[in-house]
Amino acid sequence: MVAAYVAALDAHDLRTARALMTPRFREDVGRQVDSWFSNVVTMRRLRIGRPLRDRHLASARRHRFVLYLGVEFDLQQGRELSMRNGPAVWGYVLVRDRPGARWLVDEDGVF
Repeated sequence: MVAAYVAALDAHDLRTARALMTPRFREDVGRQVDSWFSNVVTMRRLRIGRPLRDRHLASARRHRFVLYLGVEFDLQQGRELSMRNGPAVWGYVLVRDRPGARWLVDEDGVF
């Protein structure tokens, strides 16, 4: 799921990226000056870490099932504001409310 999300951002396929996000996170990203929607040129060489359960994340107050996946990728942006271009260490919080439901991105960052 994270690979599909990052691939959508890299391809500037915002429809797919938005479909893989919770409504709350979609709104948050849309308001950011250097958003994944507007500032990404490329996100390449994605490496995904092992999923970790963390009940201390903010998403755990809103959703029943929560996983954190650390990632690394090479980032190129139109403008360097909150992150530098080049190798990036980041992460995505995936959530769902029932077994078998689709995982969605609800937060991102390094936690």
